[in-house]
Amino acid sequence: MKTSNPKKRKSPKKTIKKTTKEIIQARRQRSLNNKVNKIFQNMGFQYLHTDGIHETFGGQKGELDNVFLYENIILMVEQTVSDDNDHLKKKDYFFRKIISDFPNFIIWLKNRFGKEFNKFDEYSDKQYKFFYIYIPDNVISQEKKENFSKITFIDKNSLEYFSNVSNAIKHTARFELFKFLKLNISDIGNPVSSLPLEKIETAVIMPETASGFPDGVQVLTFIMSAKVLMECAYVLRKDSWDSSIGLYQRLLDKKKLENIRKFLSEHKRTFIDSIIVTLPFDTSFSALNLETKKEDQIDIFSAIGFSNISMTIPYKINTIGIIDGQHRIYSHYEGTDSLEASINTLRKKRHLFVTGLLFDKTKFTEYSKRKLESEIFLQINNEQKTVNRQLLQYIKSLTDPYSSVGIANNVIKYLNQNKPFSGLFSDSALVKGGIKTPTILQFGLQSLVALDESEDNFTLYKFWILSGGDKVTDDGTLSEYVIYCGKKLSDYFCALKDKYKHDWKPRNKNEGILSATTIVAFLRAYKISLESQNGPKDFEFYNNRFKNLDVDFSKYVSSHWNSLALEIVELCFR
Repeated sequence: MKTSNPKKRKSPKKTIKKTTKEIIQARRQRSLNNKVNKIFQNMGFQYLHTDGIHETFGGQKGELDNVFLYENIILMVEQTVSDDNDHLKKKDYFFRKIISDFPNFIIWLKNRFGKEFNKFDEYSDKQYKFFYIYIPDNVISQEKKENFSKITFIDKNSLEYFSNVSNAIKHTARFELFKFLKLNISDIGNPVSSLPLEKIETAVIMPETASGFPDGVQVLTFIMSAKVLMECAYVLRKDSWDSSIGLYQRLLDKKKLENIRKFLSEHKRTFIDSIIVTLPFDTSFSALNLETKKEDQIDIFSAIGFSNISMTIPYKINTIGIIDGQHRIYSHYEGTDSLEASINTLRKKRHLFVTGLLFDKTKFTEYSKRKLESEIFLQINNEQKTVNRQLLQYIKSLTDPYSSVGIANNVIKYLNQNKPFSGLFSDSALVKGGIKTPTILQFGLQSLVALDESEDNFTLYKFWILSGGDKVTDDGTLSEYVIYCGKKLSDYFCALKDKYKHDWKPRNKNEGILSATTIVAFLRAYKISLESQNGPKDFEFYNNRFKNLDVDFSKYVSSHWNSLALEIVELCFR
């Protein structure tokens, strides 16, 4: 009798269980991917699904990252939660190979994604602007940016900024990206079909009497369209990607934008109060010569008795600075909502009343110009919505960089870029977490770094002078003094980190070694030690002294920094 062979059972597939670290990393990667895709979608870029495709260009095979397209702007975007330097080296090498074989790269893209390319104009290879953008979910060191100079980095803070702006003003946010990429209006799109303006021409009205502004500042009134303003404007938002000096503006408020947008759509007009801007140095003026009946160029700073004055502004990205009225301008943004049809008409209409400040470039530098801008901003907004304390401190430091708050702000900036605090201070309203600085500046740092060398006050400035440092009288000596303060405090806090290396991270609650209360207390203890130890010491000194430190920091909350400082002094600097 034949026996049937029983069917062999398939052994179940082994499931590889992910570690907690891998699960968290995968979650971070998904979150980053979603954020990046949403940003470029909001800006009006077309997504080309190239992720995971391997192709050969310039003799090198590599994996293509996500590609986003807008007219003749091509962005290859890599978003990663990895800190692997080898990964970045491979991406940089492959990107360079694509550039060397760019015509074939374009042919391949168009063959594969013809439908997406057909939404835009036809461009020659030379007209395309190609960028490789690397987006990690952390802060990128300046050294890494310099080592991979062909790559455009968008780090954590900048990414949050682009997310905020693109969520608020949708397609119009692409001009913020173009500014970041150092593109001009003439670089974008097809000049033949779009016929871009080369200059903005408008009539102006000048006051008949003195405006009250300093010598070298001319006040003018004129009318412009929101479209032109949004394409040419810059707003010095403190929490933006921009790292230049003198940033003081607040972020866009999405709810406020939507309310103004509804008003515009319903009433078909804007508000009558004037927007305040600064004009570029190369703005030119002309007036009708009654004898020759021709337009003559005039010097606006000595223009007396002229009428029918015309103004010409270069039509470029990053040209007109907005001091007040950014929400009234950007409520005209290009979006996809139900109001877009009516807003589109208003966007091109010259109906915005503008007061422009023109600065004489022989009397104002870019920095002194921004200093006056921030003063005007503060005067306007002191009577309106409460200005955030951190922003208020920042603006005060901008208007008076030699004040104790001005120096303290710059010292905090130095500390945030160096060990042991690298990136730990919260210097952006967009990034959650981090150590808040207003309390630290006001109650711990200002008195320590003030330009005071009096006999009864022990400041770092006093010991800076005693050690041979020059008196702070200009921007150069101020910068040297800030670095001195930063280095001395870095030694002190590096020694503290060595003692508490396992607890050296901000917590959600105001507690622990990196709470504002604790840091203020250690700054106060440091100031006291300057007297008892006859000046600042090095890392080894503080490292040795902190061995005696045994404190329950949880006992000290809120404003108990004085009590904690005295305990630190008793244990370490007796």
